Amino acid sequence: WNQFKNLAFAGLFLFGIGNGLVTWALQYVDSGITALVISLEPLVVALMLWYFKKQKPQINTWLGIALGIFGMALLVGQPRFVSSWEWIIGFSFIFIAMLAWGYISIWIASADLPKSVFQSASVQMILGGLMLLTSSFGMQEAQNFDWSTLTTRAIGSWIYLMIFGSILAFSAFNFLLLKVTPTRVVASSYVHPVIAMALGYWLNKEGISIQSLLAAGILLTGVIFINRDKPHA
Repeated sequence: WNQFKNLAFAGLFLFGIGNGLVTWALQYVDSGITALVISLEPLVVALMLWYFKKQKPQINTWLGIALGIFGMALLVGQPRFVSSWEWIIGFSFIFIAMLAWGYISIWIASADLPKSVFQSASVQMILGGLMLLTSSFGMQEAQNFDWSTLTTRAIGSWIYLMIFGSILAFSAFNFLLLKVTPTRVVASSYVHPVIAMALGYWLNKEGISIQSLLAAGILLTGVIFINRDKPHA
């Protein structure tokens, strides 16, 4: 029962608050700005580790975070900020989501959870998904969903995300949080845009500029610096 409560707590913070608030905020906040804000996640985790665990970030971590933020800013360019209350609320929700992800990334390593990584990840996703589904009914989203608009490509994309984005990726996320420092795990936020850029070029024939290649190099260099830190005792 204690493990179940801990899994529900993790599901609430990671999916109910984390994924839910970011998804909602994307209605009002440009995706480029969202990517730039989320690139601050390693910094948030490093500061939380310093505050909660008294683990002062090492010089490599600071260098890696700085390179990651600079590379992300270079990659998304100079997005246009929207001066509206909706934008401000959306931006605030993204920051709250980052705090939720950061806190759970630190908390989960010492929490009483099932030994099976797959069991732990699956229950977190199920409970978090039920929380989001309940929210969608409360906001009248589920009732107004138009099933006739579903296409074969949309269903295929959903299946792909369910297998690779959820089952495999989130299980790997849980496994890594038990094996390495949370800062190293969330450093993956610097790798995502590079992979997206490569897939865009491969699948959608999207062009890759010199600026994009430079940004990708800076992002990956930031990840290397973060992973050069020695674990705290």
